[in-house]
Order: sequence, then C-alpha cells, then structure tokens
Amino acid sequence: MTPNPCPMDRRTFLKGAAVGAGLSAVGGKALAASNFVNLALPSAARPDRPETIVVVMMENRSVNHYLGWYGNEVAARGTGEIFDAIQHATYVDRRGGPTGPTVATENWGAAGRNNFHGRPYHDPSHSYGGGRAQMVDHDGDGRPDGWLDPAHGNDEFALSYYEATDVPVWAQMVRTFTTFDHYHASLLAATQPNRYYMHSAQSGGWVSNDLPPQAVAAQPGLASKWGTGWDWPTIWDMCKQAGVSCAYYYSNLPETLFWGRRHLDITHHVSEYYARAASGMLPQVVFVDPWFIDPQGISNDDHPHEDLRLGQEFLSDVVGAFVNGPSFGRGAMFVTYDEWG
Repeated sequence: MTPNPCPMDRRTFLKGAAVGAGLSAVGGKALAASNFVNLALPSAARPDRPETIVVVMMENRSVNHYLGWYGNEVAARGTGEIFDAIQHATYVDRRGGPTGPTVATENWGAAGRNNFHGRPYHDPSHSYGGGRAQMVDHDGDGRPDGWLDPAHGNDEFALSYYEATDVPVWAQMVRTFTTFDHYHASLLAATQPNRYYMHSAQSGGWVSNDLPPQAVAAQPGLASKWGTGWDWPTIWDMCKQAGVSCAYYYSNLPETLFWGRRHLDITHHVSEYYARAASGMLPQVVFVDPWFIDPQGISNDDHPHEDLRLGQEFLSDVVGAFVNGPSFGRGAMFVTYDEWG
C-alpha cells in the first residue's frame, strides 16, 4: 500500500465509513508465534469438493524475501524437485547511474541485521510505475534487475531476506502443506486495486490507492461507478445469488465498505471468525483480513514497516483456529499476499 499524499487516506476513509455503518473496530486476541498449533494432517481422506474455503490476504512480501530458504531446502533433498525461490543474488545499484556498484542480497533476520521491520529504510516500491521499473531486464539475462533503480526510490531493504527461524509459522505451513513459487499479484500495482480484485475479480480500471472521491476527480468516467459505493459486481454478490453462505471478517478496516452498505450483512469483526471456526459453523466462503497499516507500527498485516513477527502471530491465530476447528476436515484454506515489495 503506497502512502497517499492526499489528506484523506484509506484508513481515514474506511474508519469514517465503519462508524457510519455501526461497525466496531476493537482488537482481537493474538497468540505468540512460538505457540503455533501442530499442523498434523487429518487421517481421514480429504473431500474432493471442500465445503468451506477460507482466504487470508496479507500485504507486501515476496517468495524470495520470505521463502528463499525453502528453495535451498527443497534442492537439498536431492529428488530433483524445484521450489523456485532464492536468497543469494546480486544486482547493480543504479541509483548513482547505469554502471553503479553491485549490491548483494542480505539476511535481515536474527542471524543478520536483526531488523524485523525495515525501519528506517524505504518501504520497497509496489506502485504501478515502480513495479514496471523493477521488472526491466537491464542486462538481458532474462530476469528483472531494476530493484535499485532511482525511478522508484528503493534501497537495500528491497534486497532483504529472512530465514525459516525468523518466520516460524510460514516455515511450518510450507513444510506441511502446499505453497506456490510462481503466484503473482492480480495487477502489477498497489494495494487497493489488488484488493478490489480479491473481492470482485477486477479493479474497475483503477491502478492506484486513491480513494473513490479522488479516483472520480482524476478520472471523471468513474463517476458512473461510484455513488455510495463501487457499483460493479463482487464475489459476495455471486455467492448470495447462488445461495452460497459467505462472510468477510475484518480486523480494523472493512474492505467491503468500498461497495457501500450492500455487503454489511456479510461483514463481521474477526473475533466472530474465531468463534465460528471453533464451533465448526464457518460459512462456505470466508475471507479474513489482518489489522492494516497503523502509524504506531502495531499492525499485523506484514506491510513494511510493521514488525513481521506480528504477522506471524496473526497467521498463527487465524490458521490455527481453522486447523484446530471442525471445519478443517472438510475445508481448504489459502493464505496469499496482495502484492510484492
């Protein structure tokens, strides 16, 4: 989520909308990542068609950054299997010109810089323009190498990586279940368009984090799509029309409010997710969101410059609640990220 220089940001907009809709924004319970549940696979056969699908979307991390160690681990098995993630690479630092010095990726975890939040370095660019500058293959070797291009303001934090011991919840999940090494953002652009995609399989043509009033001012053609909320159809509309039970659980900022009041009926605080997961009463389609970026640095959404250990706690809670609950034997869960960084 790229910071917006305009006076009204996403957090202010959604907080105001939540108050108007009568939605609470209290904090949920968090468990230490070290207390993460043992992900023992159930002995019963898994259903071909899961009855419950849970989707969790975090923010702004990438496979090399978090799971490069797993690529090494898979290669060391000697089975010929490949998990396409790396830790060690070098890139030209183009901030001082096209022939700048070579900079290596670096361990920022407990065995390296011991920096779990990235402060005081730049939040790695994940904007529409920044992504396209990063994707340039300057030296023609077939891989993007614009990570330290002055066009987007990155610094060495963009070349950071962590070890399995730094992300213990992710380590347990990828070793137990299935993970993807070529799983990409819907749109090479910022947070909000990708979260629009998550809820509706489109962004309405929008590629920035500008909020609806700003979007309409910049693109008058969007005015017809915005009255008291975006008017295009969502996954929630389709579920309701098909008679599929569904729910969206938020921690502090309900993304469904971008479509106005029409999804208030399926929008609930994350505390209800934990209660329903424990009772086995989760709906058929479930989305769960973390506590989004906060100026005090206490969010658990994994967005820099939040401490990634808070994200591990959140995943411990939300995945553990599902795995330990009755729905796990007849359900499936997907944990994903909105974009890179």
